[in-house]
Amino acid sequence: MKLIERVLVVDRSDLIRQTVGRVLRPRGVAVAEADSLSAAWEYLEADRFQLLLVGETLPDGLSTTLIRELAARMETPYIVSILDKESSDLSQQHRRAGAHEIVVRPFAERDLRDFFDRARKFLAAPTIFHATPVAPLAPTIPSRTSNRSSVSGVQAGVQILGRSPATQYLREYIRRIAPTQTTVLIQGESGTGKELVARALHQQSPRSAGPFVKLNCAALPESLVESELFGHERGAFTGAIIRREGRFGMANGGTLLLDEVSEVSLAVQSKLLRVIQEREYERVGGNETLSVDVRIVATTNRNLEESVERGEFREDLFFRLNVVPVYMPPLRDRLSDVPILAEYFLEEFCRKHSKPILGFTKEAMDWLKQHSWPGNIRELQNMIERGVVASGDGPVDLDSLSAFRSQFSEKPPVRKLSPQARMNGSEVKSVSTLGELPLAPPQRSGPPSGRYSQANGNGERIGLESSGSNLLRSLAEVESDHIQRVLDHCKQDLMAAARILRITVPALQKRLPQREGS
Repeated sequence: MKLIERVLVVDRSDLIRQTVGRVLRPRGVAVAEADSLSAAWEYLEADRFQLLLVGETLPDGLSTTLIRELAARMETPYIVSILDKESSDLSQQHRRAGAHEIVVRPFAERDLRDFFDRARKFLAAPTIFHATPVAPLAPTIPSRTSNRSSVSGVQAGVQILGRSPATQYLREYIRRIAPTQTTVLIQGESGTGKELVARALHQQSPRSAGPFVKLNCAALPESLVESELFGHERGAFTGAIIRREGRFGMANGGTLLLDEVSEVSLAVQSKLLRVIQEREYERVGGNETLSVDVRIVATTNRNLEESVERGEFREDLFFRLNVVPVYMPPLRDRLSDVPILAEYFLEEFCRKHSKPILGFTKEAMDWLKQHSWPGNIRELQNMIERGVVASGDGPVDLDSLSAFRSQFSEKPPVRKLSPQARMNGSEVKSVSTLGELPLAPPQRSGPPSGRYSQANGNGERIGLESSGSNLLRSLAEVESDHIQRVLDHCKQDLMAAARILRITVPALQKRLPQREGS
């Protein structure tokens, strides 16, 4: 059986559809042609396709709606987006939607052959990526009964699980950049697996035999960060009774992970910039200049471009770190990975707590696939361990997943769109990017409160006068009120509030004086 048997081309141009068929059909591939989204959905609901070429604009809508829903499925075709013009913004938009590859029309027939060959290689890759070298043409996927106790730690191997387009693209991207010596900046929300990617980069690099050293910059007081990075001489400060090697010295010949590099102070940033540029540094309290050979991988859960604009992070250091950027997608953007991750964690924790492999009830798995996962993979991991510990001899259910049943008692309704509904532009906009959960809150009955403007029958805006001047507030006031509401909700728990606001605790603390003084 051929890996790619069916190809679907969706484009308004007859020439492009006919060209795809003329090039690929001699290879023994069945090519289906559609000139609209509605025709494409008829094909997709009736058959399975391994390769999809789709134009940017179609008579009945934009292709991103189609791409997003396909990306949420367990088995996703290799998607090539055909843009009408070259645009980095459009390319990023289609990448985020789930496209594997971008091409600008017009393109040559040899490009089609290249798409086909790359798609075949991509789909042939194993679902679970091993950062350790494996024998070519012999990818292996551990079974549910295999011994995975060696997964933790760099030396034991790194796995990146998932079948979503975002995860597949991430694995391929790691394979391309890992063998190089360049500096990598990994950005993403907390709990998305940034450290896992850093370890995979190390293992796949020529430095894999060298040390992998990590420094959590957010976990140390500012006064100790410099000593931890560069080391110190005896007597450099109170308590420095012996010479101590810093993380740069420990990582010599290997990889240094600067976790949460955005939390480093400006004073230390200038010294960090020098060692990245010159590969030289001095210990705290010392005069000897030391050379170092190390690859730097940095991570952050903040938007460093915004930190640069606010003057919180040096622009020159940002450019030095951001040579090769890696953006970690949140789990809510790759919900098709949740069942795979949940099964993996279930097996791990059943073994850890000496329990048989329990499985999940359908209700529990359905909820896991619908949850928004603000804590990302870390939240999923903790929830599965809680379910294993709290469950009896049967499968893990909703009561086992949470100590508070009320979290699951009011689940948002699942909304499955029909092919006709998919074609209604206004209805598509009211649905989340995965086409499952409604984004807008339910309509409230009763008269409007007067705070927000309403539209009358003539399309004119009314209600602004009744809101007074409260509607026209500064951004700082809106932010301050929102932070106060979140803190009240969390009973002044800074860590819980920072998690909801999706910022670090130090970043939240910086905003507190401003809030209190406003």
